[in-house]
Amino acid sequence: MHLLRQTVFAVLLLLPIISVTPAHADAAADKRAAVVELLKATEALDMTSKIIGIAVRKAKEHYLKSNRQSSKKLAEIVTQEVKSAMEEDRGWYLLEVARIWERNFSAEELRALATFYRKPVGQKILKLLPEIFNQELDLGAAWSERLMPRIQDGIKTRIEGKKRTL
Repeated sequence: MHLLRQTVFAVLLLLPIISVTPAHADAAADKRAAVVELLKATEALDMTSKIIGIAVRKAKEHYLKSNRQSSKKLAEIVTQEVKSAMEEDRGWYLLEVARIWERNFSAEELRALATFYRKPVGQKILKLLPEIFNQELDLGAAWSERLMPRIQDGIKTRIEGKKRTL
């Protein structure tokens, strides 16, 4: 895992920035270094493991609900396939994450964020954020389900009203 971590961050540092001119090369390199600093502070590689875990859980829920022949073997197959695909493609994901941070923050802001994430409150949010995010997604789905009868009634009423006027 340590070698993978070093390799990923080395690749991030060496990636060329799109449309970099010589005048902007130092600024781009500085920004890339700040992104790497932030990704290290946020333990982004470890975060991908948490994301993979959530994806495995969601995939198992889906396949075990939709398959009448649910079994321990099916759960194992789903787990292996999801983990394998996502672990193999982890480098792509981290590169895209780096690009997102680069587009949205200056080098100074990235360093300030890295400083925050090294503090106890930053470490706490890193630990809890994946599960909080998952809970928010579940809440959003439940909210939508709770409102669906009202939405369907509103749509039906408006469509029936349109039919009368057509």
